[in-house]
Amino acid sequence: MTRRTAFLACVAALAGCRAEAGEVTAPASASPASRWPVSVSGQDAPPAVSAAALYVAGATGGIRALQPRTGAVIWQTHVPDKPGAPAINWQGTPLPVGDLLIVGNGRGEPAFGRANPSQVVALRASTGQVVWTASVDDYAHELVAVDGLILCRTNSTLYAFDPASGRERWHWPPGELKAMQLAGGTLLVTERLPRGERLVAVEAATGRRKWAAEFPKCFIDWVFASDGRLVVAGYPIPDEEAYELTALAERTGERTWSKTLDQISGFAELLEGTLYMADLTHVRALRVSTGSEVWSFPLTEKSINPALAVDAETVFAAMPVRLPSGLHPLYARQRDNGGKRWMYELRGAVSQLIADANGIVYATFDGGGRDTLIALDSRSGAKLWSSSIDDGGLLFAGKGLLYVVGRHIIAFDPATGARI
Repeated sequence: MTRRTAFLACVAALAGCRAEAGEVTAPASASPASRWPVSVSGQDAPPAVSAAALYVAGATGGIRALQPRTGAVIWQTHVPDKPGAPAINWQGTPLPVGDLLIVGNGRGEPAFGRANPSQVVALRASTGQVVWTASVDDYAHELVAVDGLILCRTNSTLYAFDPASGRERWHWPPGELKAMQLAGGTLLVTERLPRGERLVAVEAATGRRKWAAEFPKCFIDWVFASDGRLVVAGYPIPDEEAYELTALAERTGERTWSKTLDQISGFAELLEGTLYMADLTHVRALRVSTGSEVWSFPLTEKSINPALAVDAETVFAAMPVRLPSGLHPLYARQRDNGGKRWMYELRGAVSQLIADANGIVYATFDGGGRDTLIALDSRSGAKLWSSSIDDGGLLFAGKGLLYVVGRHIIAFDPATGARI
């Protein structure tokens, strides 16, 4: 989770959509086969993985489809330039949708109060050929597929496109938009207010606003959905001090409970109706239905924002502070009651922490000049394997492999740590 993400508001005219692929693109090119590790730019968006490929979008318009197990290039292409438009200097994570790959880009330098005409582009996922392009008024940030539409958020406008043709179905420009996500079955858009923010639930098919909940004293940090409720964490706007944790009815936006806290961590996890998060002094498990505490345990130091991960049996909390031994603790607690399971000491602070369904927890940390990826047995805490990596920028699992994305994409066998 990223807290206090900067965003830029722009005002622009809406441009049209173009489906004549031959006008705007050159064909995807074949490329010499590559293998893991695959080089990436530090500005590349996080990859997307599907059954067929790992898709990597470069910051300046390049897109590659890689064979998930080998890293070999299936195809590569470049999003077409618009005549007279600034060059692409940003692309988001691609979105696989059926036989299409949807990519949003940004052109020119973002700035307040002026247009940055950019694009949403649909490519044939198997070949990289452009199917359609649609113009948007500013950097195309989040993309989601819902109810048979492709939705895109810019800094000031929400768009809906037909996935087959790229035809615009609807749009609305309410002001300054900060984020968009699917939570449960609800499309949520975060909108800036003169003070605080507003969470808006949107009907994807029509763009109709179903409800709005205002948070006049805080900025929205993260939202989770569970059992018909949305749990919203907010950190204070200037001149305010308290953090807010609020539950809303997913269907109506009505507040069902709210808590004022001294802090809310940027790391949080939700599983089976229980929210796991940290405040200034404790890691806590809270019931989403009522907000009541199930259990808690104290932090080793105040306000340290531990990295959290959860599996079926265990909550893992990596503390970014040193023990007297000079090492950093990774604690494992029973998910149902918070009881101690084990503790493992790492040589550096954890930057990424994930748990899989096969009983393994993975962590990346700075081991003193070079980052390390380590795998531990989630039940016993026993070390299974470790490997040096370029850096721990992003760690994710997909299609039976574990990927680390830094200056390179590296693929590992998750059970053995062997590099693929």
